[in-house]
Amino acid sequence: MSSSQGLAAWSHDDRFAVTMEASLFDVVQVWDARSGELVNVIRLPELDSGTRTQMFAASVDDHDRLTLTGVRRESDAAQCNRGLLCLCRKLTLSIPLRQAGEWQVTLGEQRSACDDTVPAGVTVASHDSQFVLDARDYPVMIRDRQGRIVMRLEKPEPMVSWGADLSPDGKRLALVNDLTKGEGPKRSLLTIFDLAVSKVTVQKQYEGTYAAVQWLDDQRLFLPVRSMSDGRLSVPFGGDDPVRIVSAAAGRDGDTAIPLRCGMVLLPGGALVASGIGNCRMPAAPGQGLERFDPQTGWRPFGDGSYAGAYVESLSPSPDGKTLIVAASVAAGNQSSDWFVRAIDTRTGAIRGETRLPAGSGQPDVSHARDSAEVGLWFAGINHRWDMTNAAPVPLWPDKAPVALMAQETVSRDGHSWYERTSGFTNAPITAVSVAGGRRRERTLFGEIMSEGKVGNGPLRWVVTGNDGIVFWQPNRDDPFANPDVVRINLFEGNNFFALAPDGRYDTDLGPETRSFRWLVSDAPLQSLAPQTFMRDFYEPRLIPRLLACTATRSCTKALRPIPSLAAMNRVQPQLRIGSVSKGSRPDEALVDVELRRGNNPDVPNGKTGSDGYDLRLYRDGSLVAQWPGEPDSNKPFELAQWRQDNRIVPGPGGAARKRFTVRLPSGTAPVEFTAYAFNEDRVKSETARLTYAGRPAVRAKGRVFVVALGVDNYAEKRLQLNFAAGDAQLLGSRLAAIPGGSDVRLLVVADSARPGSPRLTKRAVGDIFALLGGASRTAALARLKALGIDASMLDRAGPDDTVIISFSGHGWADPQGTFYLLPADASWPDETQPPLVASLVSTADMSSALRRIDAGEMALIIDACHSAASVDAKDFRAGPMGDAGLGQLAYDKQMRVLAATQADDVALESDKLGQGLLTFALAAEGITADGGLADENTDGAITLDEWLRYATARLPALSRDAKLARRTGGADGKARGVVFLDGDQPQRSAQEPSLFDFTGKPSKLVLRRVKP
Repeated sequence: MSSSQGLAAWSHDDRFAVTMEASLFDVVQVWDARSGELVNVIRLPELDSGTRTQMFAASVDDHDRLTLTGVRRESDAAQCNRGLLCLCRKLTLSIPLRQAGEWQVTLGEQRSACDDTVPAGVTVASHDSQFVLDARDYPVMIRDRQGRIVMRLEKPEPMVSWGADLSPDGKRLALVNDLTKGEGPKRSLLTIFDLAVSKVTVQKQYEGTYAAVQWLDDQRLFLPVRSMSDGRLSVPFGGDDPVRIVSAAAGRDGDTAIPLRCGMVLLPGGALVASGIGNCRMPAAPGQGLERFDPQTGWRPFGDGSYAGAYVESLSPSPDGKTLIVAASVAAGNQSSDWFVRAIDTRTGAIRGETRLPAGSGQPDVSHARDSAEVGLWFAGINHRWDMTNAAPVPLWPDKAPVALMAQETVSRDGHSWYERTSGFTNAPITAVSVAGGRRRERTLFGEIMSEGKVGNGPLRWVVTGNDGIVFWQPNRDDPFANPDVVRINLFEGNNFFALAPDGRYDTDLGPETRSFRWLVSDAPLQSLAPQTFMRDFYEPRLIPRLLACTATRSCTKALRPIPSLAAMNRVQPQLRIGSVSKGSRPDEALVDVELRRGNNPDVPNGKTGSDGYDLRLYRDGSLVAQWPGEPDSNKPFELAQWRQDNRIVPGPGGAARKRFTVRLPSGTAPVEFTAYAFNEDRVKSETARLTYAGRPAVRAKGRVFVVALGVDNYAEKRLQLNFAAGDAQLLGSRLAAIPGGSDVRLLVVADSARPGSPRLTKRAVGDIFALLGGASRTAALARLKALGIDASMLDRAGPDDTVIISFSGHGWADPQGTFYLLPADASWPDETQPPLVASLVSTADMSSALRRIDAGEMALIIDACHSAASVDAKDFRAGPMGDAGLGQLAYDKQMRVLAATQADDVALESDKLGQGLLTFALAAEGITADGGLADENTDGAITLDEWLRYATARLPALSRDAKLARRTGGADGKARGVVFLDGDQPQRSAQEPSLFDFTGKPSKLVLRRVKP
């Protein structure tokens, strides 16, 4: 189904614009004409298979009912393509815009010859004549009466790939697309998307035009030249661009160029077979035959048979690689009229069988049986079975599954349903077929297909389309017409991605404030909501690998947390605005006035028509600076009723709740952006309010760097003693004390060792140290610390010009629910067969409460302890504006960097050979040294804070695999900093894997070392 032009119409009140783009084949889009937001997407109805729809006009009546008029082409597509008469029937489609409804389809009674005239795109004036919808080109634009552009009605376009292939290990998807612009140089882009980490890991450009890609093995890829059908000939777009075999790694090492041939195919083992170059030259020379590539001698003739007077049109290897099916035509004038098909032995080139097709059959589409014993041939509109002998192909009745891999792998047990590609030619769709009851029914599932395949030996399949991006899907043998989607993935410029499951779960790296997508709710057709609105319930990090794994094992109900029903949720958002920002009593302070009103929407269909506001959060340049009505208690288990009681903001006079916040400002001349949001009673986020303030201190203050290095060897429980944690703190402190540029470094090292006179790092001491950075009363805290042998007089309240770096080396512990704790020196764990006394530990809730009060410009937390990733990546943690308690949420809200030495289920190691913990060695013996370091990631001569943390993250696994440095069992060669509990069937990790949680979204300004580039 397709539209041949841009269509447009206004709603009766000009509030909404309706468009149907020529590039969008089967959807109508509805836009808010005031904001430009897309508020609805309406897919056209599925009509009988084998027909095509062409719409010519769109209109909206006074009741906002949309009507599309056009035709339905009812002749067989092959018949039309062969120049025979095409018949059409008038078609009218209508649907209400303002409420959910179904398309009303009206077909004319008479069929007539199709009119192939394509009307020009339209321009439509608004009812008040103030604006014009211009649909003559993409995107549709709103213009004023003078023709000036007021608004472009467009959404970010995902990357369209010309070809794709899944790696043999099923973990990476390689895609290739054309970067050529107009008459400019021909260029192609190879992209490798790692499904396990949901990230583009490799991207390389090549000269030439490539539209297909195929994995040779897990390390190499095959890039054939893009070609297109032009009559009987396959004409390369790229001229003499070579075919390439390229490395799957970054860089060009291992890339090989191979001279061009026609229709090149890859056989198992990496052999290449093609037809002679004359098959794709204009004018063409018949009789070129087949060639096989040998790396030593180049292209050589291959095969026994003669191709005199014939053109080789397609090559198709069998699944087992033993047979090559060759389709060739014999020219008659300037047309390819007579066709024959050969089965060739790929080892010897001998002809196993040959059959000639009836005159006028047209080019056959070739497919293969799963066992490679038979071939499917589709020609003259009919599927055939061929046994690769000299016998003629046998026609198959429409109620029989075709001889094709997909059909045979998806056919139901009773043989009454299956999935098939209607034709293997370019962009042919995948269709669900049912012949139950003797009536053949079809439904197109995926159109505009660029590439498709199977995921290993399991039930999943994948497809890359021109319309819907990348789709992983699972055939349903019980109901072939059910939605088969597992997950849909779109890639965008900048290497961002968006993944969506059928139930609304999603994952993306576009950020919560992105404008690349919005929520469309079926029971509210003309309302769309910002992506972060339902983020806390539907955002699912690592969605792609989790869905693929649990779908293959049928365990998704267990693997994924339950999600609420959108229809039952209160979706009314409280109304929030930042009224003003003014100068405070000091030059470095601002007064921020915020107003929050109850949200009301009487038209909501579920009856939940209003909500007060809850848990308001205020940010300065993206970092949390205040909350109202108060700070969350991370020690409380979450219950919605209790959360509502603790966080409701009661409206004041006039229905508004108003609050003035005093916020400290960084120095400098750049404007400061304040943002704020709140939640409704079901924790649905409000829209984000914004206001920019330029009245900051003009004189740039010299920021301080607070470095707090903590390490515990000397535990009260002697069996917990460590060897090098205190030394880690001392080494990290000495390295960070030498920050260049005259920085005011305020260094506190607490090395709690077994040596006489060493300080004691108790739980209370940890709390007091954090509290001093947060601005707590100094006198009592300093006195308590001094009694423990700790001089913390250099610590003070941190401000927005300051940087705070805190490290902890020692034991860590995570309970069975994944809650993480640091073990201070006075931790109580008398019985190693039982959990420790949690009241004696420093919980993530304790850390969150203390760190929340620290208002620094940059913050980094380094935890060299077992299970330390659980400090942030606790159960159900998701990075985003969730309104949760816990250290992970706080790290996100305050834009902290957190480096955890291990995964949540693993141990941190220290080594006698190094005399350090492995993480500290990577950071302070390699990353930065006394006079330089290895962590200059971009080789610009400066090692910044973020580069330093990333270096250790990448380096630590290799260090931990070195048998000379550490053993995973501890003992004489090293100790584990905690206890790890593994499920009985969970393998132990082969390396210590750190985790870096960086929620800043920007590079660090703090330079730790200057080095020679």
